[in-house]
Amino acid sequence: MIARLSLLMFLAFAIMGAWIPVLSPNLDRLGYQPKQTAWIFASNALAALIAPLFWSQVADRWIPAERCICFGASSCAVLLWIMASIEDVQFLFWMSFAFWFFLLPTLSLSSALAFRHLPHPEKQFGKVRVWGTIGWISAGLVLSAWLSQPTWMRLRMTGSDKPADLGDSMRLGAVFAAILALHALTLPSTPPSPSSASATSHWIRRFLDAPLRATTMFRRRSFAVYVACMFFLYVTWPFNLQLTSLLIQSLGVEKRNLSSVLAIAQTTEVLTLVLLPRILIRFGQKGTMTLGLLSWVSALVAFSIGKPLAFVAPSMVFHGLYISCFLVAGQVFVNRIAQHDFRASAQGMMLVVQGMGLFIGNIAVGFAREWAGENIAQAYLPPLGITILLTVLFVTGFRSAGD
Repeated sequence: MIARLSLLMFLAFAIMGAWIPVLSPNLDRLGYQPKQTAWIFASNALAALIAPLFWSQVADRWIPAERCICFGASSCAVLLWIMASIEDVQFLFWMSFAFWFFLLPTLSLSSALAFRHLPHPEKQFGKVRVWGTIGWISAGLVLSAWLSQPTWMRLRMTGSDKPADLGDSMRLGAVFAAILALHALTLPSTPPSPSSASATSHWIRRFLDAPLRATTMFRRRSFAVYVACMFFLYVTWPFNLQLTSLLIQSLGVEKRNLSSVLAIAQTTEVLTLVLLPRILIRFGQKGTMTLGLLSWVSALVAFSIGKPLAFVAPSMVFHGLYISCFLVAGQVFVNRIAQHDFRASAQGMMLVVQGMGLFIGNIAVGFAREWAGENIAQAYLPPLGITILLTVLFVTGFRSAGD
């Protein structure tokens, strides 16, 4: 079971790891302006406002989760393959929106499915989730190897002497998505859980039964504080997604090596995900998540300084601590306090909150790039200030043991 769930995570994150790290340089290559690039990234956030609640309701009440994952991954494979050849900004935006509409629920349902089938999720989820990080790294390394191959090898493999380009990253992601769709057919059956809510005749309440029940978690102060911090942290995250590859490239890293260098961010993520159960026992829920916040502050400090490469690149190891100790530990926290019959919707609700933050953040990056001009490092100052304030809010407002 753990092996099957680990492969699920590997493939789900490899889809993104193949092309997201190099999307900004790819759009720059196509001549996109900063605000146009911001809107392409914002398609993720807009999809997150709609897709997770719909698909989580479907998985919690109507259709087995593994079938939803299979359908979503199949759709992603087709859409990514088409996106690789698109240059028109409006067409690419809507295709990207459609892609995220199917991928985001695939990710949340993968986590929900893993939580449901693991006997001890608080101890075992980190070891399963680490394979998502390995998948992200592996996809980046495969892309770097593909972009670095000589012309004669590409001619022999594909029959074309056309140079490899960053558009191939989307095709690589499509391959991983197709494999995920096939693997989903082998996953354990995860039928909808019977609702513990009282029957209701109103069609709106029936349609949104699970998501509405998930909102009851806001009665807990710790959950409300966590959600508020997560929202604003996702406002800061697009600065990393859009700017870090450009910052690293401006420091002299060639495009073909970008994925490999950016994979440094996942090195500590692998280690901390494996050790996450022990970290949670040693530091507790609050201490672990505070460590994640301090790691993100440290990374943003390094990015705002912006040079030299020997200083900036190693600082990306803080990403892994932030992702594992705050974001993944947060998933464990949400799963622990959510009732069994709406856990998929609870994870989906988190994606909606993330989507709202990502939308604001992605649009803000476009303005920040214009404000900072050639000095990319300066654009990291606003998210640095926000993260420092959030760390103070979390430390003062979150209670590990409940309210």
